[in-house]
Amino acid sequence: HVKKLNVCGVHVDDISVLSSVPNLEVCALSVNNVSDLSVFLECPQIQELYLRKNAIDELDQILFLGAAHQLRVVNLTDNPVCNHPG
Repeated sequence: HVKKLNVCGVHVDDISVLSSVPNLEVCALSVNNVSDLSVFLECPQIQELYLRKNAIDELDQILFLGAAHQLRVVNLTDNPVCNHPG
């Protein structure tokens, strides 16, 4: 039944538990060590995703968010992927 989750600044790197939260709409994971976004394939209701200052360095990770058709807000500021020339 969880719709909003705030787990900012706790140095978490494994967010696979989110696969059991299919009703998640707003997720704040800023200032952590997250690098794998594949779990969001299991979160079809996600609308807002805050991932500022994490360890996302592969452009392929961003593709996992493409399945989230209701996603309207994404913050990836200060991730290594933001320095990618593509």
